[in-house]
Amino acid sequence: MWHRFDVTVRDLPLGLLLLTGSLIPEFHNHGTQLGGLPARPFDTLAIVAVALQCLPLAVRRRWPVVCLALVSLGFAVDQLRGYHSFAGTAMPIALLSVGSHLERPRRATALVFSVAYVPLAVALHRLGSGAEAPSEFVMYYLALALPGAWGRGCAPPGSRRRSAATASPRTPAPRNAPASPVSSTTW
Repeated sequence: MWHRFDVTVRDLPLGLLLLTGSLIPEFHNHGTQLGGLPARPFDTLAIVAVALQCLPLAVRRRWPVVCLALVSLGFAVDQLRGYHSFAGTAMPIALLSVGSHLERPRRATALVFSVAYVPLAVALHRLGSGAEAPSEFVMYYLALALPGAWGRGCAPPGSRRRSAATASPRTPAPRNAPASPVSSTTW
């Protein structure tokens, strides 16, 4: 019965679970911490950042790039303001979804989001008074690249076959061509 629902309805509980967990006071400031910024108490902007990280997971299969863009925006606000919320868990989920569900253009998407990470890393390094070495930002980038690459390997097998079939259509053999180039000699 659950499979009869639209994928958006099926993916919404994951986002709601992360949202609920992020709003529980005991989980505040116990999330991803990048850049060494001091923890800040939650305010209205924190709730917006948490919602931006969690709720787009509902469209992660239908519009994976939109999901990743919104989650990335919420993650940037979360980190730059020092909230360090539990909702940061949505970032690898969104990356895994892009790797699994994005048909095209994978490389361009990876390039755009990689370039977008650079200003975030620079801003966090400057705001964090150099608490983290640049190598820490590179390590975090590589850790984030893994779910996207792994998600590509987890894509349903039919999706790769469909994209391969549309990319290089085969031309049918002529009707009078022999069935096989192998000789019919029996050994």
